[in-house]
Amino acid sequence: MTPREQQEAIARTRRNRNRALGLALLFMVVLFYAITFVKFTV
Repeated sequence: MTPREQQEAIARTRRNRNRALGLALLFMVVLFYAITFVKFTV
């Protein structure tokens, strides 16, 4: 594996991790709003 390939692989995994973190964060926010909505409507 050349250094360039290694850097590209690292960048790819970092991008995937960022995407996963973003999705997890979005899910938590949606969950929080759903719980809050249910609490105040019931």
